[in-house]
Amino acid sequence: MIVLDQLKDDFNAFLKNNALWIALALVVVIAIVVVLILVLGRKTKKAKPQIAEKSKWVEALGGKENIVSSEAYGSRLAVSLVDKSLMNKEALKELGVTNFIEMSNKITLLLEDKAELVKAELDKKD
Repeated sequence: MIVLDQLKDDFNAFLKNNALWIALALVVVIAIVVVLILVLGRKTKKAKPQIAEKSKWVEALGGKENIVSSEAYGSRLAVSLVDKSLMNKEALKELGVTNFIEMSNKITLLLEDKAELVKAELDKKD
């Protein structure tokens, strides 16, 4: 017990003598961590996603006559087609489609963040 009491007294004396330095060191460490998070965690400004020209999308979807309508919902582009067998999945994958959801003659293309851009491109007048 004498050793434990002596250790406790020594630790209390250490804290009394060095409390200011310990607090200052903690503040500096926290400040460094915050600065590193702000500097290293800052994401670079994303470039605007580029999409292929309208003709490539129309061709991959089976031609202008095959496209009935299209709607963009966030990362999804829903396209109604006359005949979905005319659609070229490989060409669509090359254009950036990550997944397909097929329902009768409607197909939903997952495009990450490009659905609105592709819809705008499909809606352009020739």
